[in-house]
Amino acid sequence: MIKDSLIQKLLTILILHTICLSSVFCQSLPVIIVNQNFNYTSLIDTDGDGVNDDIDTCSDTPTGETVNSTGCSTSQLSVDDEILDNSLKLYPNPVTNILTIESKNVAISKVEIYSILGEKIKEITSNFGSITTDKLPKGIYIIKIYSEKGMVMKKTIKM
Repeated sequence: MIKDSLIQKLLTILILHTICLSSVFCQSLPVIIVNQNFNYTSLIDTDGDGVNDDIDTCSDTPTGETVNSTGCSTSQLSVDDEILDNSLKLYPNPVTNILTIESKNVAISKVEIYSILGEKIKEITSNFGSITTDKLPKGIYIIKIYSEKGMVMKKTIKM
């Protein structure tokens, strides 16, 4: 009885794969592995990232993302990254003469200012609460803030 059920499932999957070989739908069909004792495991990858659902800890990874062995995108933020990002405030934005970086419970070690083209404009290693920007030309800048907990990038506009 179990063998008949298994054979029926295998035939159904084989037929579906044969019918839609050129279809995107085929990517979501389960793969079944059967051993000599007719025990089988269904390997399903519903988000199409190449990691089976039974070990995929990030089941909603966007299509085309590079993932690690647990199915998580290498560009996804961790909880620690989000806490670090939320503990740093940059103001005013837009800035005219003085940029203030306020830090809650995080010691800042260095701040780098980059042009929108990626050119490093300025590096600051102290007095993060009052960074002079009066000599910067008007434009959009990327601010990299370094701490013992990592690095955060923020965008600011110089008026």
